Amino acid sequence: MVTNVFFLLFLAITGALASTDFDFSDDDSEDSYFEKHEMAPYTVIKNAETYQVRVYPPTKWACAQTNKSEDKKEGMRMFMALFDYIDGMNDMEMEINMTVPVSMRKDKKGADGTKWCQMCFYIPSALQETTPQPQGDRVFIQERPRMMFATRTFGGYMMRMKQWKAEKVILQEDLKMAEEPGVDFSSTYWAVYDPPMKTTNRRNEVWFPMKE
Repeated sequence: MVTNVFFLLFLAITGALASTDFDFSDDDSEDSYFEKHEMAPYTVIKNAETYQVRVYPPTKWACAQTNKSEDKKEGMRMFMALFDYIDGMNDMEMEINMTVPVSMRKDKKGADGTKWCQMCFYIPSALQETTPQPQGDRVFIQERPRMMFATRTFGGYMMRMKQWKAEKVILQEDLKMAEEPGVDFSSTYWAVYDPPMKTTNRRNEVWFPMKE
């Protein structure tokens, strides 16, 4: 059964995807919730004033994808498909621990500029080698190679798409001003680390891939 924490995280994610506002109670009781959960590993190789350059090792992620990224129902379907996977809808019938961050990616694909959106959960390190396989065709296992990202970390509630886009523009301008080489501005990743009821010290991120 979906817990309130996961449901509210779902609202935060799909709210951002669909540019929808939600109201939450002022409750800090879950401040440490995601601090107890495994985080996708990375190494910081540059710590600039307003951004970091990180290297992520090869890892597996459970992902769902849609080309209907403006439809809030599609955001719901992606999240619920991923939650069903970690809740036991896999070939091992295994309940998999929730991890952080929830990774989202929006890109333009193809000559016609068709947009698509991807939402992913990091597979815990204990299951990276023997990963439970999804049942059905909605979720797939993505094997990400070693990747380098320029990242910006910021707080606050990100409930509108324009908020994410504003942070993306700030990072883009900072990287261009710093003449950071090898940045791919055509692809954007967003990362969500906290449940919506957490009101202080929130962690959100925007990532741009980089060439090594």
